[in-house]
Amino acid sequence: MQNRFALPAALRKWTEEDIRKLRREASQGSSWKSLCDLLRKSPSAIRNKAAMHGISLASVK
Repeated sequence: MQNRFALPAALRKWTEEDIRKLRREASQGSSWKSLCDLLRKSPSAIRNKAAMHGISLASVK
């Protein structure tokens, strides 16, 4: 049974670990699908967070 008090992935706050993962995966040229799956976030949420932290997504496929 699913915990009824658990937040949906879209509402889960970004952690410092999430930002480290984003920085690492973006620099390695990961795919958008793998980024979304790993971070459990939408592409637009990832783009916004990357922009806020100065993370380049140019190498993301």
